[in-house]
Amino acid sequence: MENFERILTSDELKLVAMGMEKEIFKRDVNYSSVPEELKPLIPYVDVWGVVDDVERERVIEATSSDIRENLKWVIRNFDNELDTWLSGPEAVSSTPSDAYVSFSAFRMAVDFI
Repeated sequence: MENFERILTSDELKLVAMGMEKEIFKRDVNYSSVPEELKPLIPYVDVWGVVDDVERERVIEATSSDIRENLKWVIRNFDNELDTWLSGPEAVSSTPSDAYVSFSAFRMAVDFI
């Protein structure tokens, strides 16, 4: 089994997502507000940062067990950084950025696992 305790590349994640029904990597999200330390997660958010609850669950259910383990590893390794950003000022904003909402949805997706 390949070591999935690492950040997967965008190309690797595209291969993972090819078997999923959902059209991915076509979202128009401006990620400029994402803190630098979280930018390596953007390819993950493009796949699993699905805002709709039902669609997000379908995407997680279509994800292999190896990749699910990788997703949990990613969240564990970026937990503090995610907490800092996601509990910051945008948490109480009536108009959070699309990037903030997508990252929040990504975290919810992994919580669903």
